[in-house]
Amino acid sequence: MGAFQTGPAPGGRPLRLLQAVPSKVYNRLIVRYPYQTDRDYAFIYHEAANRLASTYTGEPIDDTILIPFLMLYRQAFELKLKNFIRYLAGIRRRYYEPANSELDPRTIDKKLLSNKFGHNLAKLLNELLKHYESLDLPEGFPESVKKLVWMMHDADNHGTAFRYAGQMPESQDSADFPDLVEMLDTEFQLLSAGEDWIDAIYSAAPDPEDFY
Repeated sequence: MGAFQTGPAPGGRPLRLLQAVPSKVYNRLIVRYPYQTDRDYAFIYHEAANRLASTYTGEPIDDTILIPFLMLYRQAFELKLKNFIRYLAGIRRRYYEPANSELDPRTIDKKLLSNKFGHNLAKLLNELLKHYESLDLPEGFPESVKKLVWMMHDADNHGTAFRYAGQMPESQDSADFPDLVEMLDTEFQLLSAGEDWIDAIYSAAPDPEDFY
């Protein structure tokens, strides 16, 4: 799936922020790896959200982790959707529409980075569904994932409501936190499994060049 991930290779100097505190003992080491893709970052945010959730003890102080937790999950879903779009566009380009300039990786990236899409989960979901449905796959896109993405969009439609105060309703909301964690994790895993399922289908397909 990484074959369809695009973007410029990182360059420039190493991060001074990390160089300021070099590790001298292996069990205190933490590493930033170059060339990580949005797919990798989606996994990272998902993992970080679940690790944060694991600190929950049911005490009032735990209210402080809710907004960071939601921000991490929202970012994980956004990057997963963007990577899935790139992947599906790549499948369409390779197997069905090699001459379609709209499926060029640079065109797709430009669209995903544009103000039209930005951090808008609803628009990203609709773009993903357009590519998904064009492949005429044997199973439809999971309805539960659609519902969850729409709920997240409703809570934060610009990608900043979990980062800056004053952008959500003036209501005091509550939830069963373990159930919230399970719901978000289940739908993220289902979205990831969908990408893996399509990859398995096309991994068994003959290469288009074999017909020429």
